Amino acid sequence: MFPGACRRDSILIDRPDEQRLMNDKFTALGPVSGYPTMTISEFIAHFPHVETNEEAAGDGDYAFSDYYASDSIILLTGDVFISQERLQDLHEHFHLKLAVDGNLHVGGAPANLFYVSGDVFCTTVDLARFDLHEPVGGAITATDCAWIVGEEPAMVLDPPLVRLETPYLFACWYRVGQMALSPSTVLFICGEWCYPGVFADPRAVFIGAPMVFILDQRFLWPFEHATVNEPQWRKGEIESALRAGEDILRKEVSMASVPFAQGAADAILLGDYRNAYLLYKQAAALSPGDYTAWCGMADALFSQGAFAQALPLYQQASALFPDKQTGMVNEAAQNAALCAVRCGDAATAVRMATLAIEHASTLREDPSELSFAYELRAEACLQMNQLALAEADLAHALAIDPGTGYGNWLMGALHDRRDEQALAAACQGRAVAVNPAFGAPYASHAGIDFLYPAQAHVDWTGEPGSAGVAPLRDEAFWGVYLRYQDPNCIARVPLELRTPALCMAVLEQYSWGPNVSFTRYFPDAAFTREIAENMVRRCPSNIADVPARLVDAALLDLVANSERGLRLSHLPPHMIDHAICLRAVMAGEDLGQVPPELQGDDMRAAAVLHIGASASELPAWATRPVLRLAVATYKKALDSIPCFAFDRDLYELAQASWGADADWPAIVARHGQAACLDNNFWTGAASRCWHVFWDEAFILRQMARTDGADLEPRHIAPESMTRKVAEACLAQHPDCLEYVPAIWISQSVCERFIAACPTRLGSVPVAMRSAGICAAAMEAAPSQLALVPIALRSVDFCVAAVRDEPACADEVPNALACAVFTILLEQHGDELYRDWLTMYRANGALCAEPPDIDLALADFHAVAEAPASEDFDGDNVPEAQWMIGYCHHLRGMHDQAALWREKSGIEDDYNETSFDEPQAPCDADTRPADRDASLSPTAAPH
Repeated sequence: MFPGACRRDSILIDRPDEQRLMNDKFTALGPVSGYPTMTISEFIAHFPHVETNEEAAGDGDYAFSDYYASDSIILLTGDVFISQERLQDLHEHFHLKLAVDGNLHVGGAPANLFYVSGDVFCTTVDLARFDLHEPVGGAITATDCAWIVGEEPAMVLDPPLVRLETPYLFACWYRVGQMALSPSTVLFICGEWCYPGVFADPRAVFIGAPMVFILDQRFLWPFEHATVNEPQWRKGEIESALRAGEDILRKEVSMASVPFAQGAADAILLGDYRNAYLLYKQAAALSPGDYTAWCGMADALFSQGAFAQALPLYQQASALFPDKQTGMVNEAAQNAALCAVRCGDAATAVRMATLAIEHASTLREDPSELSFAYELRAEACLQMNQLALAEADLAHALAIDPGTGYGNWLMGALHDRRDEQALAAACQGRAVAVNPAFGAPYASHAGIDFLYPAQAHVDWTGEPGSAGVAPLRDEAFWGVYLRYQDPNCIARVPLELRTPALCMAVLEQYSWGPNVSFTRYFPDAAFTREIAENMVRRCPSNIADVPARLVDAALLDLVANSERGLRLSHLPPHMIDHAICLRAVMAGEDLGQVPPELQGDDMRAAAVLHIGASASELPAWATRPVLRLAVATYKKALDSIPCFAFDRDLYELAQASWGADADWPAIVARHGQAACLDNNFWTGAASRCWHVFWDEAFILRQMARTDGADLEPRHIAPESMTRKVAEACLAQHPDCLEYVPAIWISQSVCERFIAACPTRLGSVPVAMRSAGICAAAMEAAPSQLALVPIALRSVDFCVAAVRDEPACADEVPNALACAVFTILLEQHGDELYRDWLTMYRANGALCAEPPDIDLALADFHAVAEAPASEDFDGDNVPEAQWMIGYCHHLRGMHDQAALWREKSGIEDDYNETSFDEPQAPCDADTRPADRDASLSPTAAPH
C-alpha cells in the first residue's frame, strides 16, 4: 500500500479481536418471530423526541403514523448484535422494523432498521433505506463503505441526519454536503454535475467522470459519456473486495496526494502555474498512477508555451487513461498531439491523435469532441505534405462539426496548397466567422501556430523553492474562485471570510436572473443596504431573504414601486401590520392575503383600485360603503370601479370630491357614451361607459351590438330596466331571467324558462312559482326544495329532496315531517343512516297536531338504546337521551325529564325548546334584480 492510502483498519471495529470483544458485550438477536411488536403510534409515544419527518416519509397526504400503519416494530433495549443469519431472517420478515434503545452491532449491512438511540457498528450501510430523518442518535461506523442513492434523477434529496465514519461513501442524487462525515471519508458522487457548496472543508471528493482515474476499472461500468447522470459503480464487486480486505483504488493511486492536487488546482485558478506544476509533481510522486496529476503538470507547462516539456507528461497521462472507458475522450492523448504539432513532431502527433480517435469508440454524448483529434492529425499530415490523408481527416472533422473554425481553416490551407484559391477563401471565410484570428494568411502560416504563444522552455525545479506550497484560501482566493463557480458555492467559503465585499461581488457577478437564493449563505453581518437594494430590485420577493434590520420604509418603497409590487408573502410575519398591508393592497396585493382582522373598509377601498373598469362583476366585499370610500379617497378608483356599477350616487360623490380638478372633464369624457365605439370589442358599455350615463336608447343599442361586446342583462341595474329593455333582455338572453325585475315578467315567460332551465327555480320570481313550475323543477333537481314555496311542498317533494340531498331534511315543513321520515325509514332506510332518519321522524311526531309523544318516545329510545352498528353509530345518543327527557317534560313528568337531561350531558333548558319552520324562499336571495327594490329610475346627468 502506498503512503497515505486510505486504511480501513483506522476504523475501530475492523480488527477481528475487537469485533469478538464487542460481540461478547452485545446481546445477540434471536429469531425475529419470537419478539413482541409495537405499532408506529406506540413507537412515537416511546420516543417522543424522534423527528418523524412526516412530509418526507410519505406522499404528503398521510400522517407519518398512517404511512407506516401496517408495519410492526420490534423494540430492543440494551446493546444488540445482529448476525448474518439474523440479517437473512429480517430480510424475510420485511414487514418488521427494528428499533434499538441502545447500541447496535451488525455483522454486515443493517436491514429493516428503523431507529437506534445509540451508535451503529456495521460493515456497510445503505443510508437511503432509513425511514426517519434522524434514524441514529449516536454515530454510524461502517468499516467498509456507505451508500446513499436516490431513486430518480428528477429529484435531488436531503440525506438523513447522521454522523458517519467510513472509508468510502458512494452518493447519487442526494445533497451530501450537509452530512457530518469523518475527515478521512473519500466520496464518489454521481448523478449531479453541479454540487455547489458541497463541502466547506477540503476533502477527497470525486464527482462524475474523474472517478474513473481513482477507482479500479473492475468496480466501474463504462461511462457512456463524461456527464452520465446515473450510478456507475459495481456495488456488489466493491463490497466483496472490501470485505476481502482488497484495495478498490487504481494501482499506484493514493489519497495522500489529494491535498497537493487540490492546492495545485487552487494555484491554477490564481494563475500561479509554477506553484501548480510543483504541487502536481508532488501529487504524482505520491500517486504515480494518477492521471490527473500528470495532466496537471502538463497543463501548467502548456500554459507557458513549454510544449516540448509538456509533451512527455501528456503521454504519461495518456497511458494511464482507463482503456475500458471508451465513451470518454482521452484528452491527454489529444493534448499530446497538440504539443507534438506545435513542436513540429508530426509523427508523434499522428500517433497520439490516432490513439485518441481509436480509444473513443463508443462516444455518444458529443462526437464533436473528437473533431479536434481529426484536425490535429490533419495538421500533422499537412506538415508531412500528406494532402490526401489530411483531406480525409478534415472531411471527418467537418462532418462531425461543420462549424469548427480550426477544421475550416485547415481545409482552406489544403486548398491553398493545391492552388484552389476560391475554395481556400470560402473555407477561411467560414473559419473567420467563428474567430477573426483565423484571418491569418496561408502564405505565412502552415498551421494554426498564430493561436498559441511562441514555444518556450521553463526551469521550475532548478529555481529556489522547488517544493510547491498550496495557496492560502483567504478572501482574495475565494473572490477569484467564485468568479468561475455557481454562486451557491459561496457556502464553501468559511463564515469569517464571507465579508460584505465578497458577498456583494458574488451578487454582482450573478447578474442574469432574479433568483438570488444563494444569499441564504450570506451571514447576517454581511448584509448591507446595498446588497438588500440589489436583491429587491431584481425581484420584490427577495425581500423575504433580507434581514429584518434592513427592511424599512425606503426598501418597501422600492418593492411597492416595482412592476410586481409589494406582496405580503414576501415579508416575515412580525412585519405585517395595518400600514404594511394597506401599502401592499394599494400596490396590487390580493385582499385575501391580508389577515382577516386587518380587513376593514379602508383596506377594501384600497383593493377597489385593482378591480378594473372592465371587470365582469364586483367582488362580494365591494359593498356600497366600500365603493363610496374608494371614490372619496382615491381618484384612481374612478377608473378601477367597473363602469356598470358607477351609478348616480358614485358619480355625485366623485364630482364633489374631484370635480374641481383640472382633469375632471377628461375623466368624465372617457367614461361617456362616446367611448363605446361600434365594431370594437374593447369598448362595450359595461367596461367603458359609467352606468350613470345610460338611458333606454343607449342600452338598447349596446345590447344589439354584434361585435362580442354586447351589453348583458346582469350588468343592467333594476332602475334602468324599462319595459323595452326588459323585453330585449328576455328576447336576446332568455336564460337571464333573474336579472329582469319581476314587474316585467309574465307567467308564460316563467313557464318557458323553467321548461328550458328546470334546475334554476331560483331565477323565477317567488310569486310566479306555480305548482306546475315547481313540479317541473323538482323532477329535474329535487334538491331545489328550499326554493319551493312552503305551501307547495308536498310529501312526495320532500321525500325526493331528502333522498337526493340529506341537507334538505331541514326544509321539510313541520306538518309533513312525520309522514316524510316514516316513508324514508320504511322504503329507503338502506339509503340513509337509520338513526338520523329516526331522530328526524321523532322530531316530526312532536311537531304534529296533536303531538304524537308515544311515537317520539319510541323513536328516541330506539336511538338511545340501539347497539352500535352501521346504522346506529352512537353519535346521536346524547341528543336522543335529552329528547326523551323533553317528552317527559311535555307530559309534566319533570323528575324523569331531569334524570334524562343529566344522563345526556346536555344542559339546554326544556322550556326554551321549539321547532322552527323552514324559511320561506325570498327573491332577494336568488334574483339580483330584486335585491334592492328601493332604487328608483334616475335620469342621466347633463
